Amino acid sequence: QETGIKYTMTARVGMSDSSTLPALSAADLEMMRQWYDEPRLPGYEAHAVAGLRFVTARRGYVEFRMVVGREHLNYHNTLHGGCIATLVDVVGSAAILSMGPVRHVSTDINTSYLAATHPGEEVTIIGTCPRAGGRLAFSEVSVYKQGKDKDVLVASGRHTKYIFRDSQGPRSRL
Repeated sequence: QETGIKYTMTARVGMSDSSTLPALSAADLEMMRQWYDEPRLPGYEAHAVAGLRFVTARRGYVEFRMVVGREHLNYHNTLHGGCIATLVDVVGSAAILSMGPVRHVSTDINTSYLAATHPGEEVTIIGTCPRAGGRLAFSEVSVYKQGKDKDVLVASGRHTKYIFRDSQGPRSRL
């Protein structure tokens, strides 16, 4: 299902063009869909980002969408900062996994909140993995909503993960 948001990924994720990124194999793409199929998210994530929908992935790039519901709101009736931080965690992890399945844990995460989002608005969450190698992987996440004339950056974040030496793919569900 398409929204009115226009995708010019050059400005959004700092890439020349995301379509030039290597495609994931059909098996890897299906694995991403299964891992991030909302009912399959475990524990906290299943509640914090209820309704999160996987859209697409390429190597180093993932895209999700979510309609802001009551369960995502804070006292001010806007998208809760904790929900946004969880989106940075989940989508940043997915961007890292798009580089190849590895076992990992968070070492740090930061989020900047730039605009309010209200119930019923759809957000697009884009995650990229600009670097993964050795024992660390880095992701960047941007959350957008549709504005009157252009997309509005709601929040941005960065997420660093430690990669286990015995990485053979995730043994848990993030």
